[in-house]
Amino acid sequence: MSATNAAKKACKNGHVFTPENTYTSTSRGSPMRQCRQCRRERSRTAQRRHRSAVLDAKAFARLVDAIRDGVPESDLAGRFNINHETFLIAARAAKAAA
Repeated sequence: MSATNAAKKACKNGHVFTPENTYTSTSRGSPMRQCRQCRRERSRTAQRRHRSAVLDAKAFARLVDAIRDGVPESDLAGRFNINHETFLIAARAAKAAA
């Protein structure tokens, strides 16, 4: 860890580096620390993003139909609560069904 980072008392989101709130590890042989609270929030965000990508069969069929009808991806993302990867999978299914 560089002297500049070692001197920091808080993470970029303002959480204080305390022993209870600091995760330490090594990266490429250098010590590294992370704020546990920020790490937890990143993990939760990633989990939500992953879970939102899961659609049941009926919703997936409606998504494929909407793609075939030419509805823009930006509209579908909000309507179906999907990420880009799920859109691409449905787009391939729509293309294969055409």
